[in-house]
Amino acid sequence: MKDYKKRQRENIVITCFFVIAAGIMAALLIHFSALDNNETNYICSFWRDFLYVSPKEYAMQGIISGFTGKTHNDLENGSYLMDDGNLFLFDNSRGKYGVANENGEWIVEPAYMEFDFQYRDKGIIIVEADDFYDYGVMDLNYNLLLEPVYYNITVYDDLISVNEGHKDNCGVFDLNGNTVVEPIYNEIEIYDDCICARLDDEYRGTYILFDRKGNELARYNSDLIFVYDQTIKVRFVEDETCYFGVYDHSGNTILEPIYEDVDVFEDIERMIVKDSDNNYYLLDFECNDVLGGPCKYIDYPTHKDDDYAFIIEDQNSNYNICDKDGNILLDGNYDYLYNLYGSNEYFVAGIDGRKGLIDINGNIYIDFKYDDLESVNGHEDILVASIDRKKGLIDIYGNVYIDFKYDYLERVNDYEDIFVAGIDGKKGMIDMSGNILIDFNYKDIYEIEDTKGQKDGHYIVITENNYIGVAEGREIVIEPQNYKLYTSGSYEYCKYLYISDYNILYFPYDYGKWVILKEGQDPLEVTCGKLNHLGADIFLGEFTGYKEYEMVYSSDGNYEYKYKDFLIDSSGQIIFEFDGRKYNADAAVYEGKTLIAINDPDSAIIIYDGNIVLDSTYCGNSCHATSEGYVYYYIGDGCYNIYDYKGEFIGTGELP
Repeated sequence: MKDYKKRQRENIVITCFFVIAAGIMAALLIHFSALDNNETNYICSFWRDFLYVSPKEYAMQGIISGFTGKTHNDLENGSYLMDDGNLFLFDNSRGKYGVANENGEWIVEPAYMEFDFQYRDKGIIIVEADDFYDYGVMDLNYNLLLEPVYYNITVYDDLISVNEGHKDNCGVFDLNGNTVVEPIYNEIEIYDDCICARLDDEYRGTYILFDRKGNELARYNSDLIFVYDQTIKVRFVEDETCYFGVYDHSGNTILEPIYEDVDVFEDIERMIVKDSDNNYYLLDFECNDVLGGPCKYIDYPTHKDDDYAFIIEDQNSNYNICDKDGNILLDGNYDYLYNLYGSNEYFVAGIDGRKGLIDINGNIYIDFKYDDLESVNGHEDILVASIDRKKGLIDIYGNVYIDFKYDYLERVNDYEDIFVAGIDGKKGMIDMSGNILIDFNYKDIYEIEDTKGQKDGHYIVITENNYIGVAEGREIVIEPQNYKLYTSGSYEYCKYLYISDYNILYFPYDYGKWVILKEGQDPLEVTCGKLNHLGADIFLGEFTGYKEYEMVYSSDGNYEYKYKDFLIDSSGQIIFEFDGRKYNADAAVYEGKTLIAINDPDSAIIIYDGNIVLDSTYCGNSCHATSEGYVYYYIGDGCYNIYDYKGEFIGTGELP
């Protein structure tokens, strides 16, 4: 009797379970039947995806709730509702995206990683099939116009440029996917009225010129081509000698390739050409000789308003100025002529060994009484002038700013009116009025840029005995020391590096030898291949390029690096040593104390105020320490694990 009642209760439970399950299925059918009469397809699709983490049900709810537009954060897995009401959906079973309608039916099978709608106004969608640059093109009805096999796709107005490799199988299609230029070329460029393709061969290569419909216009056996707005300059090589020809965008010849150098000026339809005898000619686009004969040299034109001027040197070494039609603009000739820095109007000219300043019409602004006149970078109206080998500073009207008493005078940069000047072999610094900014005690003075790329008024000073220090105005910030910059290695590291926040100068002084010079302390010599400033006063010493691969046996009998990369502060204290060469490190200052972040393949370490506050087995791909007291360890997909300066885990988020 008891067994019977027990079985009866079990049957009731089972019956209730089936009733509930049936109720759920009915509710699902009723719930989605409002979307479409063909709800069965969606329900089947839903249950097929039930085994995976699928956003379909969430996406359907999104449609009901009225999601609009592309918003990656609205739906899971990067899925979103598109402007046409369809869904760009992630299919977890295949790990790709496709396009589904409101019933969850696939319109485009999930075979893609991304859709790019920026060319919707042109009727196309750029699709990416994989993470390895497999791009293709669809129309707005999701018909595939170009298979997703291309390394790169670029849209130019009504044309599409493609290439299958970095510079392989380049071609052009129209917006309907029709071939304009076969994708067989090594390089291709589309211009407003033509297309230029390059096809490499065993020797030099061939350039082919097409119109924008793909009709071949010209073919050039050349190794170099320059396409301008209206013309094309082509270089040909014959018996190791270069010759240049000029053509229009229809392939018509403007200039036969008989000259060794050509400069084209399209806006005035002129060319400066040089022949094999180093004679220069000024030609129009009909190849007429505008000047009526050769010159020893013709300089690039300058212009004021619509007046163009060429500086010409005739066969007798006399200088003058002509307009684009060959008319001589100056009365008489000069033995020297060049245009003033940044000016289209003023020219430094020379007569009988003396120099003055004239304008494009020959009017004299500065009399011909100077040994030399030099442009000042960044100034159109200031010149360095010399009289009896002494330099001073004048304006274009001859007014004197700095007296003629210096052996050397050069502006420090293009944005400050300060100059490095020299007297009796010693250099100092002065302003535009001649006031002394740095005393005349040095062999040389250089402006220095700090490690943040800022120039803040600090200068490298080098004494007569080649000692190196740092000055800020007339104050010596770092006393000159007996070290000389090592210049035989890579330029990236063979230069002065300055940390303005700490008044620290560091640089290599020999192969594998660096020195840190800091205000108020003795020089610190450091042995390593590269020394990098991380932040605060913390440096990373790397043996890359210097004893990098020397190995020794460790105490446990395994090989290890003989010279370990390390973190060091400016006082010489070793903060940390790395066992391997794969790691990341960063440093910052928080509340006046140093915060250091480290990660390598085995651990994540945080050091604050000299104490290790975190030593975890977690390993990330990179780390960042911030002045707000936080450390970020990258965990992927733009996300970081965040710790505070105490080593306590805060949560996950993005790098600020």
